[in-house]
Parts: sequence; C-alpha cells; structure tokens
Amino acid sequence: MEWQELRWNMSLESSPVIVQIGESTHGREKEENFILPDLWCIHFYAYEAELEVGGQVLPIRPGYVGITPPGTATFYHFFGRSPHYYAHFSMAAGGSIYRVPAMVDLKDDFQPMVESFREAVRFWPINRLRSGVRLWDILWRMADVSSSEAPPKVTPAVIQRALIYIDSNLHEPLSVQRLAEDQEISHNHFTRLFRAAQGCTPLEYIQHRRVAQAKHLLIYSPLPIKAVAASIGITDTQIFNKFVRHYLGRSPRKLREEERPKVGLLE
Repeated sequence: MEWQELRWNMSLESSPVIVQIGESTHGREKEENFILPDLWCIHFYAYEAELEVGGQVLPIRPGYVGITPPGTATFYHFFGRSPHYYAHFSMAAGGSIYRVPAMVDLKDDFQPMVESFREAVRFWPINRLRSGVRLWDILWRMADVSSSEAPPKVTPAVIQRALIYIDSNLHEPLSVQRLAEDQEISHNHFTRLFRAAQGCTPLEYIQHRRVAQAKHLLIYSPLPIKAVAASIGITDTQIFNKFVRHYLGRSPRKLREEERPKVGLLE
C-alpha cells in the first residue's frame, strides 16, 4: 500500500472536544516517539521530516497535514527545526464513519485551511465551543479531500456499529452470535458482511484487536500486567502470559522491557 492510501476511520457526527491546541517546534532531538492514548491529533506541517505510523513511513513536507488516531504509536525522524500547528482532541463514537487521510499534501488548499486552523487557535482561550466547531469544519474538509483522492470503501452501517462495539468491549466476552443479534441479522449474513468489509472473520478481527491492545498497553502504558490482561478479558495471568508468548513471541514482561520507548504527547 502506498503511503497516500493510508486512511483512518473517524466519526464526524459531533464536534471534536479539544484538549490542547496551538503551535510548537521540534527538532532538537533527531528522533522522537509519541503516543496519545485517548486522543486524536492533527498537525499542519511547515518542515521536512519522516513519520512512521501504522506500518508505513510517511513523508512530511511543508504544506502537508497529518492525522493520527488515539492509541497509535508514532516515530518521528526530524531533519532540523520543525515548527507546526497541532491539536489534540477527542471524537464521540457512533454515527456514520468517514475516511480521513493519515497524511496529505493540500497544495493550494493548505494556506486557506491553515488560516482556519489559526482561527481555532485564537478562539480557544475565549470560546472553546467556537474553536471546536472551526476544527470540526476542518476535519470535514479533510474527509472531503480523502473521498476525492480515492474511491471510498463503504462499510455497511451494521458493521460500523459492530466495530465500534468490539473496540469498546474487548474486556468482555464477545461472540459472533451476540454481535449479529445486536444488529438484528443472522449469524451467517453478519459474517459475510464482516468478511467483505474487513477481509477477515469477526473472531479473527476480535483476536487481532485484543493482541494489538495488549501489545500497545504493555509497551506504552504503566498499567500492571494483570490490568493489561483484564483489559482484553483475561483474568488469569498465566493464560495471559501464554497468550502474549503465542502471538507476540515474548513474555509480557520481556516485551515491555525490550520495546518500551519514550512516551509522551507530540505538541
């Protein structure tokens, strides 16, 4: 997959809740790791660099805009002084899902959009609701850019709702029958729709998400191993140890010791 094709699913049914917004400069360190456990981020770049995210190496150039979803590890390679505008924000789950680009060259649209973002920055200290609405409009425009650059992959609403439910309930027992019943369709029909949309069965997706969450929390959070296990529905630490060894090749403790990077928020 080309880096231009990397996109994220984002619900745009309600205004974002901004936690932090402004301008910042990086580059004193050539390489930095960051993660926002519960927040989306958007950056308006004015420099050249590289970003590793989602298994891809994305170029950063002046005039590019990048979006990263919550809980996604990012690895930056800075080439020098690196100023950008940024926002950290949350989005409510539910509603229709839209595709937004991980990185996009806005070309002639960059200056008008970055000016709108500057307005969101200026509004933030005096009217946070207005600041959020301005960012909301920008995110809609980013979704428009994504849909105009690539044919959209339409995910059925029943699968969108199931994906949101799965990601919010990895700590609970999850069955395909229950997921199908919640969407008021048959087990077989749900499985067919799910495979067509995601390229795997529901059970494979659930297992993949549990492995990904366990790995993420072991590496990027200070949670005790027992709490990490509970977050994916495993109450026995010995079973969790076998689970991690099977899927990730190391014990939870070894994985945490060997993979943990510097953790922080990229402003």
